[in-house]
Amino acid sequence: MFSEKAPYILMKQIKFFVPSILVLLSIIFYSCGKCGGCDDIMTTNGAFLSVYDSTIDLKESSAFASISIKAAITETKGDRNCYHKDMVICPQDGLLLEKITVTCDKELTLREGTVPAMTNLLEVKYVLETTDSGPYTIPHIILRAHDKMSSGVYTFMLTGTTKEGKPINDTTTITWY
Repeated sequence: MFSEKAPYILMKQIKFFVPSILVLLSIIFYSCGKCGGCDDIMTTNGAFLSVYDSTIDLKESSAFASISIKAAITETKGDRNCYHKDMVICPQDGLLLEKITVTCDKELTLREGTVPAMTNLLEVKYVLETTDSGPYTIPHIILRAHDKMSSGVYTFMLTGTTKEGKPINDTTTITWY
């Protein structure tokens, strides 16, 4: 029924089959970590000011304004060929706080002190809070009004460049009444 060579032939087939399976499994499980590329590419094209509330009542004991710098981002499909691993998002360009200024056209009378007009608010430690968000650190400017703060419209200006030199310009207003 069986030839004497059957065990020899079976061993030869196993010797060929097992390494082939191991190679195939290693390609399936390990190649995605080495395929490179990105699923999505997030490109920073600039930035803008985002205000929590644009009208503030100075009579309230907790009168404050919150201004954030948000990156203007364009999302494009990446070139990654592996879809079996976690998603890979690649940031391009980006924001450098050293290249950005936020100023106000009027003097700010705050609880912590007075900030002269046209001072870079990103350099005033007592108004600045930061949050890490993905590849960026997002600055939040918190302005706690002193009861001697003057009513009126305050214009805030964002200027600077991205890492790759794209210009950043935006303005917003807050009305203190």
